[in-house]
Amino acid sequence: MESNGGCSSSSRRPVKLCFDDGSEMVADHVIVIVSLGVLKAGILGKSGMFSPPLPSFKTEAISRLGFGVVNKLFLQLDRESENLETFPFLQMVFYWSDSEARNQKIPWWMRKTASLFPIYKNSNVVLSWFAGEEALELESLKDDEILNGVSSTVSSFLSDSKPQNSNGCVNSVECNHSHGKKIKFTRVLRSKWGNNPLFMGSYSYVAVGSSGHDFDLMAEPLPQSSNSDFVEGASPPPLQILFVGEATYRTHYSTTHGAYFSGLTEANRLLQHYLLHH
Repeated sequence: MESNGGCSSSSRRPVKLCFDDGSEMVADHVIVIVSLGVLKAGILGKSGMFSPPLPSFKTEAISRLGFGVVNKLFLQLDRESENLETFPFLQMVFYWSDSEARNQKIPWWMRKTASLFPIYKNSNVVLSWFAGEEALELESLKDDEILNGVSSTVSSFLSDSKPQNSNGCVNSVECNHSHGKKIKFTRVLRSKWGNNPLFMGSYSYVAVGSSGHDFDLMAEPLPQSSNSDFVEGASPPPLQILFVGEATYRTHYSTTHGAYFSGLTEANRLLQHYLLHH
């Protein structure tokens, strides 16, 4: 993306978009709606996503803010194999130890998920959340590895015997009907936000060294000159590049509605600009 004089002389519009297939498009304004993860990759790339590069206040905010990976895992319960009528809302707490005596049947990527529960009452589809390194590992596993790993974990929690030097225990008041049974799952559906090149993660967070002010900097349009200072022929055209998305909305970052609200904010910014100057 080129702006502020980067376009060919044949166009008076200040922004040029260059696409992978070699085509180009010119515009007065561009609204950038890519994720913070894509922006992070874009400012580090050799070719760069923006030409000229983004100003330092923008790249520093992009670098400081955190962008994590959170994935959902849905599994279909095999009720018939064990005559299991309902699946409990299972809260899991794992015992961590460096000892080799811990339960090796529970894979490491299961040990930071806190719950497994039906998506609605009496549903045979259950849901669990994964974050960080475990979420990325989940994306790389084969379906059979996930099915076996989750089945082993749940069966360990709902077994008759009390765990000894293992890595899990549970208050099983609601699970008596499941004691001694091997819980099985038959199908897997999971999100893969981390390895998706169009997202490269899930959503932003305030990392160590960053603050809420960085979200305000993320939302700052380019160039920085205010509309009131714009004089035809004396200053670069305003609002060439606008930024939207959950990482640009200070009070509702990491949410879908935050991304939606940011879009309304920038659309209104453009409307006010044209009402003022036309």
